[in-house]
Amino acid sequence: METKKKNEKVPPGCFVLLVLAIVGIVWWLNTPTEEKISEGATLNQAAIIAQDFVKENFASDCDFDDIDVRGEETSVKNRFKVLQKFTSSKLGYEQEFVYKIYIQYYGGDWTDSKNWDYGQLIVEDTSTKEQDLYFGSMKDKDDQSENQNDAIEAGGTIFFIVDKTDDIVRLCNPAKLDKAQLKDAINELKDQYKTIYFTTSKDRDHDYVSFINGVVEHNGDIVTLENW
Repeated sequence: METKKKNEKVPPGCFVLLVLAIVGIVWWLNTPTEEKISEGATLNQAAIIAQDFVKENFASDCDFDDIDVRGEETSVKNRFKVLQKFTSSKLGYEQEFVYKIYIQYYGGDWTDSKNWDYGQLIVEDTSTKEQDLYFGSMKDKDDQSENQNDAIEAGGTIFFIVDKTDDIVRLCNPAKLDKAQLKDAINELKDQYKTIYFTTSKDRDHDYVSFINGVVEHNGDIVTLENW
């Protein structure tokens, strides 16, 4: 006698979880890159950017051993010591080298090397032990930060106060921040200051965004904060 198979139903709880998982994946794929960026960087991210600095200074044909990334985050937040082996034919034949670098992440899109800087970069020939030295501007930025009297946190970002009055403030962060970070900072400070300038240096020539009486000027565009 033939036995009829009953249709098996998916438990309601499993169906809900499945729907939530699909929605989550769709949301992630459609989330702008800026929203996927975490506040901090990782050692592997630091190594990826360090490779750009090595290619820029030493040789463009560097081939890195991405499996063997060594180093650590230092006592300074988002500052890393990174060591990594690589090969290059800079001298006409393939040789093995190792680089050592101290590199700092300043916030924003971590994939943009403009949001990073380095102090000393050492490239050593593993066979001859000869070294090439290169220097970034991280130390200059450190000195600049130390010369600022006050610091303020706004919208989750640390700024140094270059100058201020009762209604005006000029805020410095070495990295050019993205629109989301700037809007968060403005929204937090707009009730305290009518005018807010954002700069990457204590010099006013490096101002790149201003907020004046509810209006934002950025890259030549002048719009209200609500429409920015």
